[in-house]
Amino acid sequence: MNLNQLTYFLMVVDNGSVTQAAKKAFVSQAAVSKMIHQLENELGTELFIHEGRSLKLSREGKLFYSYVSDSLHLLNRGVQSLNQIDTDYYPVSILFKVASPLIVKIVMQIKQELPNVKLNITQHINGDTDLEQFDFIVNDEPQLHFKSEPVITEDILIGWNFSSGSKKYVTLDELQQTPCIAMSPGHSLRGILDTFNADFHLKIVPQYETDDPSTIRHLIENQIGWSFVPTKSWSGIKENFNLVQLQKNLPHRTIYLNTKHQLLSRPLQEVRNEIFNVFNS
Repeated sequence: MNLNQLTYFLMVVDNGSVTQAAKKAFVSQAAVSKMIHQLENELGTELFIHEGRSLKLSREGKLFYSYVSDSLHLLNRGVQSLNQIDTDYYPVSILFKVASPLIVKIVMQIKQELPNVKLNITQHINGDTDLEQFDFIVNDEPQLHFKSEPVITEDILIGWNFSSGSKKYVTLDELQQTPCIAMSPGHSLRGILDTFNADFHLKIVPQYETDDPSTIRHLIENQIGWSFVPTKSWSGIKENFNLVQLQKNLPHRTIYLNTKHQLLSRPLQEVRNEIFNVFNS
């Protein structure tokens, strides 16, 4: 089985006859007929039923057509992607709903590996924002009506910078007795606090709230309080305070890469790969 056989098969189906397919391909009818017969012999089944001068797909032919049509469509997209001119700048827009501490690292990676990609990065949106404008959305949940891929599942530790913070574990009593710093309501990490309270039957109320992850980190460093800190998406920023575990089960979350595209072009596929590389490095 070769590509010409599959191409002529699709042309016969789309044009309804060998004659019309041969005209479109600028080859003889005999050449097209030969390809179809070779294909049927290799498959061990008849793909067409003759109805007068026209051809109709058999039951087996209809099934085979569905697979061949999809496969050649993907193949053509791949060829077109490879033929894209590398000297053109390719715009890619990314919305980071979470994992903002990794933005710089992701941008540096894409700049190094994909210099022709022009990035447009967004972090803050309102309820009226049209999400269809973004090629990718980094979030801790699948985005409705988007294609979603899990990137990583990460543990959530306790960011702690007090005199007892050098130990490996912290108790629930210590957390309740120490000021809590939390993201503002509606943020994913605030949801982790709410779930944490429910799971352990606690009533930890944040004494300090902010909508900026970097502010949380600075507050922890200055011993204002403790907060939940993701181990991967906030990696590289924990040098100035300790990360300690709970004596009970650790909270965790999954980061998803969401896209509106059902099929990614070559530049988008490459950007997707670099995002995965950074998260999993």
